Amino acid sequence: MKKVYSFIIVALLSISYSFSQGVVITSMDFTKNPQRYANQMVTIKKATFQISNEQGRPGMPTSQLMGAPTAGGNEPAPCNPPKSFAKLPLSFKETPSYQGCFIIAESMLRSLTSQAGGRNIDIDITFKGDETRGYVVTMCVPSK
Repeated sequence: MKKVYSFIIVALLSISYSFSQGVVITSMDFTKNPQRYANQMVTIKKATFQISNEQGRPGMPTSQLMGAPTAGGNEPAPCNPPKSFAKLPLSFKETPSYQGCFIIAESMLRSLTSQAGGRNIDIDITFKGDETRGYVVTMCVPSK
């Protein structure tokens, strides 16, 4: 009987662990239909973290309007990160024209910027959110 209980517990833990990591998708799938992945934990591999001179320090307000189109028309939604968060400058190789609002903690952005060494690098990102409010990046590591 102990073996049966142990097996059930291990099965439940492994199932919950697999769902907690989210789904790994390609950037093409995400940019074609971001509504499909609304409020789901999503991982995209090999996105490009773009370092630019115009980026400024993390947490500095930007005048650009970034985000997905709203229901009212073609106006992009504003990308206004909350305090101690910043906008992650990100692009996808398959769809470089996609301009989503990806928000990351300032400490994570500083760490990523120092790892980049002043150049654009490929990263794997895990995030959750939707196109109207933006996507909060929960994990961000350089690709291998």
